[in-house]
Amino acid sequence: MILKDKMFVISELLDESIKAQTTVYDVRLFRTFIDFESFIEGTPIILNTLVASTRELPFNNTNMVRLVGTLGSPFLQLTGPFIYIIDEEYNQETVQKFFEQAGLDNVVVYQGEINARYVTDIITGKARESKEQQVYSVTYMVRAEEYLKQQSSLSYDTLDEDYVTDEDDLKDVPDEVAPEDIRPATLNEAQIHYIVGHNREERTTLVFLLAQFLALNGRCIIIEKDDEYHRLTEYFTKSGIDGLFITINEFYNDVQNVLLRIRDVSNKLIVIGCIDRIQYNYQFIFNILRSNLRENVTDIIMECDFHDVPQGVDSIYVCANTIPEILRMGKSIYKDINPKHTKFIGLQMNNVNPVNVNTKEMLAVLSVILSKNYLVGQVFRANGITLNGEGACYDIFSILGNKNR
Repeated sequence: MILKDKMFVISELLDESIKAQTTVYDVRLFRTFIDFESFIEGTPIILNTLVASTRELPFNNTNMVRLVGTLGSPFLQLTGPFIYIIDEEYNQETVQKFFEQAGLDNVVVYQGEINARYVTDIITGKARESKEQQVYSVTYMVRAEEYLKQQSSLSYDTLDEDYVTDEDDLKDVPDEVAPEDIRPATLNEAQIHYIVGHNREERTTLVFLLAQFLALNGRCIIIEKDDEYHRLTEYFTKSGIDGLFITINEFYNDVQNVLLRIRDVSNKLIVIGCIDRIQYNYQFIFNILRSNLRENVTDIIMECDFHDVPQGVDSIYVCANTIPEILRMGKSIYKDINPKHTKFIGLQMNNVNPVNVNTKEMLAVLSVILSKNYLVGQVFRANGITLNGEGACYDIFSILGNKNR
Protein backbone atom coordinates (compact mmCIF):
# COMPACT_ATOMS: atom_id res chain seq x y z
CA MET A 1 0.00 0.00 0.00
CA ILE A 2 1.45 3.40 -1.04
CA LEU A 3 0.58 6.57 0.88
CA LYS A 4 0.44 9.52 -1.51
CA ASP A 5 1.41 13.09 -0.72
CA LYS A 6 -1.44 15.58 -0.65
CA MET A 7 -1.81 18.29 -3.29
CA PHE A 8 -4.46 21.03 -3.09
CA VAL A 9 -5.35 22.75 -6.38
CA ILE A 10 -7.29 26.03 -6.53
CA SER A 11 -8.75 26.26 -10.03
CA GLU A 12 -12.09 26.76 -11.75
CA LEU A 13 -10.74 25.27 -14.99
CA LEU A 14 -10.39 21.67 -13.81
CA ASP A 15 -12.75 18.95 -12.69
CA GLU A 16 -12.41 15.73 -10.72
CA SER A 17 -10.83 13.94 -13.70
CA ILE A 18 -7.48 15.53 -12.78
CA LYS A 19 -7.17 13.01 -9.95
CA ALA A 20 -6.79 10.17 -12.46
CA GLN A 21 -4.04 11.98 -14.40
CA THR A 22 -1.46 11.99 -11.60
CA THR A 23 -0.53 8.88 -9.66
CA VAL A 24 1.94 10.60 -7.36
CA TYR A 25 -0.41 12.95 -5.49
CA ASP A 26 -3.70 12.70 -3.68
CA VAL A 27 -5.36 15.72 -5.34
CA ARG A 28 -8.17 17.82 -3.88
CA LEU A 29 -9.85 20.62 -5.86
CA PHE A 30 -11.11 24.01 -4.62
CA ARG A 31 -13.06 26.26 -6.98
CA THR A 32 -12.02 29.54 -5.29
CA PHE A 33 -9.39 30.75 -2.86
CA ILE A 34 -12.18 31.59 -0.39
CA ASP A 35 -13.19 27.91 -0.39
CA PHE A 36 -9.60 26.97 0.46
CA GLU A 37 -9.43 29.60 3.25
CA SER A 38 -12.68 28.33 4.73
CA PHE A 39 -11.39 24.74 4.69
CA ILE A 40 -8.17 25.42 6.63
CA GLU A 41 -10.05 27.75 8.97
CA GLY A 42 -11.42 24.71 10.77
CA THR A 43 -9.29 21.78 9.52
CA PRO A 44 -5.57 21.31 10.34
CA ILE A 45 -3.77 19.84 7.33
CA ILE A 46 -0.24 18.73 6.39
CA LEU A 47 0.12 19.48 2.70
CA ASN A 48 2.93 18.68 0.26
CA THR A 49 2.00 20.93 -2.66
CA LEU A 50 -0.37 23.87 -3.16
CA VAL A 51 -1.25 25.13 -6.66
CA ALA A 52 -3.00 28.39 -7.55
CA SER A 53 -3.07 30.81 -10.47
CA THR A 54 -3.71 34.49 -11.10
CA ARG A 55 -7.12 33.54 -12.49
CA GLU A 56 -8.37 32.67 -8.99
CA LEU A 57 -5.84 34.78 -7.03
CA PRO A 58 -4.72 37.86 -9.02
CA PHE A 59 -1.34 39.33 -8.10
CA ASN A 60 -2.25 42.46 -6.12
CA ASN A 61 -1.74 43.88 -2.65
CA THR A 62 -4.98 42.63 -1.11
CA ASN A 63 -4.64 39.08 -2.38
CA MET A 64 -0.98 38.81 -1.38
CA VAL A 65 -1.90 39.85 2.18
CA ARG A 66 -4.46 37.04 2.20
CA LEU A 67 -1.96 34.55 0.73
CA VAL A 68 0.84 35.36 3.18
CA GLY A 69 -1.60 35.10 6.09
CA THR A 70 -2.94 31.78 4.84
CA LEU A 71 0.51 30.24 4.28
CA GLY A 72 1.43 31.30 7.83
CA SER A 73 -1.69 29.78 9.36
CA PRO A 74 -1.02 27.36 12.25
CA PHE A 75 -3.61 25.03 10.70
CA LEU A 76 -1.57 24.70 7.47
CA GLN A 77 1.81 22.94 7.31
CA LEU A 78 3.16 23.11 3.74
CA THR A 79 6.10 20.69 3.41
CA GLY A 80 6.66 21.22 -0.31
CA PRO A 81 6.29 24.04 -2.86
CA PHE A 82 3.53 26.55 -3.43
CA ILE A 83 3.18 26.68 -7.22
CA TYR A 84 1.88 30.03 -8.47
CA ILE A 85 0.89 30.16 -12.16
CA ILE A 86 0.82 33.69 -13.57
CA ASP A 87 -0.60 35.01 -16.82
CA GLU A 88 1.59 36.49 -19.54
CA GLU A 89 0.55 40.03 -18.59
CA TYR A 90 2.61 39.84 -15.37
CA ASN A 91 6.38 40.22 -14.99
CA GLN A 92 7.67 36.88 -13.72
CA GLU A 93 10.85 38.37 -12.24
CA THR A 94 8.84 40.93 -10.24
CA VAL A 95 6.49 38.30 -8.87
CA GLN A 96 9.36 35.98 -7.91
CA LYS A 97 11.21 38.88 -6.25
CA PHE A 98 8.14 39.69 -4.16
CA PHE A 99 7.95 36.19 -2.72
CA GLU A 100 11.69 36.20 -1.96
CA GLN A 101 11.43 39.50 -0.08
CA ALA A 102 8.39 38.19 1.79
CA GLY A 103 10.49 35.29 3.07
CA LEU A 104 8.56 32.63 1.11
CA ASP A 105 11.39 30.51 -0.27
CA ASN A 106 9.16 27.59 -1.19
CA VAL A 107 7.23 29.48 -3.90
CA VAL A 108 7.79 28.44 -7.53
CA VAL A 109 6.40 30.78 -10.21
CA TYR A 110 5.42 29.55 -13.68
CA GLN A 111 4.25 31.78 -16.51
CA GLY A 112 2.08 30.90 -19.46
CA GLU A 113 -1.39 31.06 -20.92
CA ILE A 114 -3.71 29.98 -18.12
CA ASN A 115 -5.97 27.32 -19.55
CA ALA A 116 -7.02 23.84 -18.53
CA ARG A 117 -4.27 22.12 -20.51
CA TYR A 118 -1.41 24.21 -19.12
CA VAL A 119 -2.61 23.93 -15.52
CA THR A 120 -2.99 20.17 -15.97
CA ASP A 121 0.59 19.90 -17.31
CA ILE A 122 1.84 21.81 -14.27
CA ILE A 123 0.05 19.45 -11.91
CA THR A 124 1.21 16.27 -13.66
CA GLY A 125 4.77 17.59 -13.98
CA LYS A 126 4.98 17.80 -17.78
CA ALA A 127 5.36 21.59 -17.78
CA ARG A 128 7.53 21.91 -14.69
CA GLU A 129 11.14 23.03 -14.92
CA SER A 130 14.21 21.57 -13.28
CA LYS A 131 14.45 24.51 -10.86
CA GLU A 132 11.72 22.88 -8.79
CA GLN A 133 13.08 20.02 -6.75
CA GLN A 134 10.48 17.32 -7.08
CA VAL A 135 11.17 14.90 -4.26
CA TYR A 136 8.44 12.42 -3.51
CA SER A 137 8.14 10.70 -0.15
CA VAL A 138 6.71 7.22 -0.61
CA THR A 139 5.94 4.90 2.28
CA TYR A 140 5.71 1.18 1.56
CA MET A 141 3.81 -1.08 3.92
CA VAL A 142 5.32 -4.60 4.34
CA ARG A 143 4.29 -7.51 6.45
CA ALA A 144 6.01 -7.97 9.82
CA GLU A 145 7.41 -11.38 8.76
CA GLU A 146 9.14 -9.92 5.68
CA TYR A 147 10.51 -7.00 7.70
CA LEU A 148 12.08 -9.35 10.28
CA LYS A 149 13.73 -11.38 7.50
CA GLN A 150 15.25 -8.19 6.01
CA GLN A 151 16.61 -7.06 9.38
CA SER A 152 18.00 -10.51 10.10
CA SER A 153 19.90 -10.62 6.80
CA LEU A 154 21.38 -7.19 7.46
CA SER A 155 22.64 -8.24 10.90
CA TYR A 156 24.50 -11.24 9.46
CA ASP A 157 26.44 -9.01 7.06
CA THR A 158 28.19 -7.23 9.95
CA LEU A 159 29.32 -10.28 11.98
CA ASP A 160 32.92 -10.11 10.66
CA GLU A 161 33.43 -6.48 11.72
CA ASP A 162 35.03 -5.48 15.02
CA TYR A 163 32.52 -4.55 17.65
CA VAL A 164 32.85 -0.99 18.96
CA THR A 165 31.15 -0.04 22.20
CA ASP A 166 29.24 3.20 22.58
CA GLU A 167 31.88 4.55 24.97
CA ASP A 168 34.71 3.92 22.49
CA ASP A 169 32.72 5.40 19.66
CA LEU A 170 32.09 8.63 21.58
CA LYS A 171 35.43 9.09 23.35
CA ASP A 172 36.80 11.53 20.73
CA VAL A 173 33.64 13.62 20.55
CA PRO A 174 34.07 16.88 22.53
CA ASP A 175 31.55 17.80 25.17
CA GLU A 176 28.96 20.35 24.18
CA VAL A 177 27.27 22.83 26.46
CA ALA A 178 23.53 22.43 26.23
CA PRO A 179 21.86 25.73 25.23
CA GLU A 180 19.56 27.39 27.70
CA ASP A 181 15.96 26.31 27.26
CA ILE A 182 14.15 29.50 26.29
CA ARG A 183 10.42 29.07 26.01
CA PRO A 184 8.61 31.61 23.86
CA ALA A 185 5.88 33.66 25.45
CA THR A 186 2.36 32.44 24.84
CA LEU A 187 0.54 34.43 22.16
CA ASN A 188 -2.89 35.68 23.11
CA GLU A 189 -5.00 35.41 19.99
CA ALA A 190 -8.33 37.08 19.44
CA GLN A 191 -11.42 35.18 20.55
CA ILE A 192 -14.03 34.74 17.81
CA HIS A 193 -17.73 34.95 18.66
CA TYR A 194 -20.15 33.57 16.05
CA ILE A 195 -23.65 35.14 16.24
CA VAL A 196 -26.05 33.28 13.93
CA GLY A 197 -29.56 34.19 12.83
CA HIS A 198 -31.72 35.73 10.14
CA ASN A 199 -30.89 39.23 8.90
CA ARG A 200 -33.10 40.98 11.44
CA GLU A 201 -32.66 43.62 14.11
CA GLU A 202 -32.38 40.98 16.87
CA ARG A 203 -29.12 39.62 15.44
CA THR A 204 -27.59 43.06 14.91
CA THR A 205 -28.72 44.26 18.36
CA LEU A 206 -27.13 41.27 20.09
CA VAL A 207 -23.86 41.82 18.17
CA PHE A 208 -23.81 45.49 19.17
CA LEU A 209 -24.57 44.78 22.85
CA LEU A 210 -21.95 42.01 23.06
CA ALA A 211 -19.36 44.28 21.44
CA GLN A 212 -19.96 47.00 24.04
CA PHE A 213 -19.62 44.47 26.86
CA LEU A 214 -16.42 42.92 25.48
CA ALA A 215 -14.92 46.40 24.93
CA LEU A 216 -15.13 47.08 28.68
CA ASN A 217 -12.11 44.86 29.34
CA GLY A 218 -10.55 44.39 25.91
CA ARG A 219 -10.58 45.49 22.28
CA CYS A 220 -13.42 44.27 20.07
CA ILE A 221 -14.03 44.48 16.30
CA ILE A 222 -17.45 44.28 14.65
CA ILE A 223 -18.25 44.52 10.92
CA GLU A 224 -21.35 45.75 9.09
CA LYS A 225 -23.17 42.67 7.74
CA ASP A 226 -26.33 44.38 6.42
CA ASP A 227 -25.27 45.72 3.01
CA GLU A 228 -28.78 47.00 2.25
CA TYR A 229 -29.85 49.07 5.26
CA HIS A 230 -26.53 49.33 7.18
CA ARG A 231 -28.24 48.60 10.48
CA LEU A 232 -25.06 48.23 12.58
CA THR A 233 -23.64 51.53 11.26
CA GLU A 234 -26.88 53.27 12.20
CA TYR A 235 -26.80 51.80 15.72
CA PHE A 236 -23.24 53.01 16.30
CA THR A 237 -23.69 56.53 14.92
CA LYS A 238 -26.94 57.10 16.86
CA SER A 239 -25.72 55.61 20.15
CA GLY A 240 -22.93 58.14 20.71
CA ILE A 241 -20.63 55.39 22.06
CA ASP A 242 -16.90 56.08 21.96
CA GLY A 243 -15.14 53.99 19.34
CA LEU A 244 -13.12 53.95 16.13
CA PHE A 245 -15.32 54.01 13.02
CA ILE A 246 -13.81 52.93 9.68
CA THR A 247 -15.81 52.76 6.46
CA ILE A 248 -15.77 49.87 3.98
CA ASN A 249 -14.47 52.28 1.32
CA GLU A 250 -11.49 53.17 3.52
CA PHE A 251 -10.78 49.48 4.01
CA TYR A 252 -10.78 48.68 0.28
CA ASN A 253 -8.84 51.82 -0.71
CA ASP A 254 -5.94 51.33 1.74
CA VAL A 255 -6.11 48.18 3.81
CA GLN A 256 -2.57 48.58 5.19
CA ASN A 257 -3.37 52.01 6.59
CA VAL A 258 -6.57 50.67 8.18
CA LEU A 259 -4.65 47.85 9.88
CA LEU A 260 -2.10 50.34 11.24
CA ARG A 261 -4.85 52.61 12.57
CA ILE A 262 -6.52 49.75 14.40
CA ARG A 263 -3.20 48.65 15.94
CA ASP A 264 -2.31 52.14 17.12
CA VAL A 265 -5.58 53.62 18.41
CA SER A 266 -6.59 53.49 22.06
CA ASN A 267 -10.29 52.95 21.35
CA LYS A 268 -11.68 49.73 22.77
CA LEU A 269 -14.50 49.34 20.22
CA ILE A 270 -13.69 49.22 16.49
CA VAL A 271 -16.58 49.33 14.01
CA ILE A 272 -16.13 48.62 10.30
CA GLY A 273 -19.24 50.27 8.87
CA CYS A 274 -20.75 51.30 5.57
CA ILE A 275 -22.21 54.67 4.59
CA ASP A 276 -22.38 54.18 0.80
CA ARG A 277 -24.42 51.89 -1.45
CA ILE A 278 -21.63 49.50 -2.44
CA GLN A 279 -21.26 45.75 -2.75
CA TYR A 280 -18.59 44.13 -0.57
CA ASN A 281 -17.53 40.70 0.70
CA TYR A 282 -18.12 40.40 4.44
CA GLN A 283 -16.21 37.09 4.75
CA PHE A 284 -13.19 38.56 2.96
CA ILE A 285 -13.02 41.57 5.30
CA PHE A 286 -13.41 39.30 8.33
CA ASN A 287 -10.59 37.00 7.17
CA ILE A 288 -8.21 39.93 6.56
CA LEU A 289 -8.87 41.44 9.98
CA ARG A 290 -8.61 38.11 11.77
CA SER A 291 -5.36 37.01 10.11
CA ASN A 292 -3.61 40.37 10.59
CA LEU A 293 -4.98 41.56 13.96
CA ARG A 294 -5.43 38.34 15.92
CA GLU A 295 -2.66 39.43 18.34
CA ASN A 296 -3.72 43.09 18.52
CA VAL A 297 -7.35 42.73 19.62
CA THR A 298 -9.03 40.47 22.17
CA ASP A 299 -12.35 39.77 20.44
CA ILE A 300 -13.87 39.71 16.95
CA ILE A 301 -17.60 39.16 16.47
CA MET A 302 -18.75 37.49 13.26
CA GLU A 303 -22.39 38.06 12.31
CA CYS A 304 -23.45 34.91 10.43
CA ASP A 305 -26.22 33.66 8.25
CA PHE A 306 -27.02 29.98 8.80
CA HIS A 307 -24.76 28.81 5.97
CA ASP A 308 -21.81 30.96 7.14
CA VAL A 309 -21.10 29.41 10.56
CA PRO A 310 -18.12 26.98 10.46
CA GLN A 311 -18.65 23.40 11.54
CA GLY A 312 -17.64 22.49 15.09
CA VAL A 313 -17.27 25.98 16.62
CA ASP A 314 -19.08 27.45 19.62
CA SER A 315 -21.95 29.57 18.34
CA ILE A 316 -24.89 31.67 19.56
CA TYR A 317 -28.19 31.49 17.68
CA VAL A 318 -30.55 34.47 18.13
CA CYS A 319 -34.11 35.31 17.11
CA ALA A 320 -37.15 37.14 18.44
CA ASN A 321 -38.82 35.29 21.32
CA THR A 322 -41.98 34.64 19.36
CA ILE A 323 -43.29 31.29 18.17
CA PRO A 324 -43.17 32.18 14.42
CA GLU A 325 -39.54 33.35 14.61
CA ILE A 326 -38.44 30.41 16.79
CA LEU A 327 -39.99 27.98 14.29
CA ARG A 328 -38.37 29.84 11.41
CA MET A 329 -34.94 29.70 13.05
CA GLY A 330 -35.23 26.03 13.99
CA LYS A 331 -36.13 25.05 10.43
CA SER A 332 -33.22 27.12 9.05
CA ILE A 333 -30.56 25.23 11.04
CA TYR A 334 -29.48 22.53 8.60
CA LYS A 335 -26.14 21.61 10.20
CA ASP A 336 -26.03 19.14 13.07
CA ILE A 337 -25.43 21.07 16.29
CA ASN A 338 -23.70 20.06 19.51
CA PRO A 339 -25.74 21.27 22.51
CA LYS A 340 -22.51 21.65 24.53
CA HIS A 341 -21.21 24.24 22.05
CA THR A 342 -24.44 26.03 21.15
CA LYS A 343 -26.60 28.65 22.88
CA PHE A 344 -30.02 29.95 21.86
CA ILE A 345 -31.04 33.52 22.65
CA GLY A 346 -34.57 34.82 22.37
CA LEU A 347 -34.42 38.61 22.25
CA GLN A 348 -37.52 40.56 23.26
CA MET A 349 -37.35 44.09 21.88
CA ASN A 350 -40.90 45.23 22.65
CA ASN A 351 -43.58 44.90 25.30
CA VAL A 352 -44.86 41.46 26.18
CA ASN A 353 -47.78 40.26 24.08
CA PRO A 354 -49.49 36.87 23.59
CA VAL A 355 -46.98 35.64 20.97
CA ASN A 356 -43.94 36.10 23.23
CA VAL A 357 -42.64 33.02 25.05
CA ASN A 358 -40.30 32.46 27.99
CA THR A 359 -37.03 30.53 28.11
CA LYS A 360 -38.56 27.15 28.94
CA GLU A 361 -41.10 27.37 26.14
CA MET A 362 -38.50 28.50 23.58
CA LEU A 363 -36.14 25.60 24.37
CA ALA A 364 -39.01 23.10 24.33
CA VAL A 365 -39.96 24.14 20.78
CA LEU A 366 -36.35 24.02 19.56
CA SER A 367 -35.79 20.59 21.15
CA VAL A 368 -38.67 19.16 19.12
CA ILE A 369 -37.56 20.78 15.84
CA LEU A 370 -33.86 19.86 16.21
CA SER A 371 -34.45 16.48 17.92
CA LYS A 372 -31.94 17.47 20.61
CA ASN A 373 -32.12 17.35 24.38
CA TYR A 374 -30.42 19.50 27.01
CA LEU A 375 -30.38 22.66 24.90
CA VAL A 376 -29.01 25.79 26.57
CA GLY A 377 -30.53 29.22 26.08
CA GLN A 378 -32.21 32.25 27.58
CA VAL A 379 -34.84 34.85 26.74
CA PHE A 380 -33.65 38.43 27.30
CA ARG A 381 -35.43 41.73 27.14
CA ALA A 382 -33.52 44.55 25.45
CA ASN A 383 -35.44 47.70 24.60
CA GLY A 384 -32.25 49.70 24.01
CA ILE A 385 -29.03 49.33 22.01
CA THR A 386 -26.63 50.49 24.75
CA LEU A 387 -25.50 48.71 27.90
CA ASN A 388 -26.39 51.63 30.16
CA GLY A 389 -29.63 52.61 28.50
CA GLU A 390 -33.10 52.10 29.88
CA GLY A 391 -34.36 48.58 29.28
CA ALA A 392 -30.89 47.31 28.38
CA CYS A 393 -30.04 43.63 28.36
CA TYR A 394 -29.08 43.20 32.03
CA ASP A 395 -27.49 39.73 31.96
CA ILE A 396 -25.28 40.00 28.89
CA PHE A 397 -22.38 38.23 30.60
CA SER A 398 -24.24 34.92 30.79
CA ILE A 399 -24.46 34.80 26.99
CA LEU A 400 -20.69 34.54 26.72
CA GLY A 401 -19.12 31.22 27.44
CA ASN A 402 -17.63 30.15 24.14
CA LYS A 403 -13.96 30.19 23.26
CA ASN A 404 -13.16 30.16 19.55
CA ARG A 405 -9.59 31.07 18.81
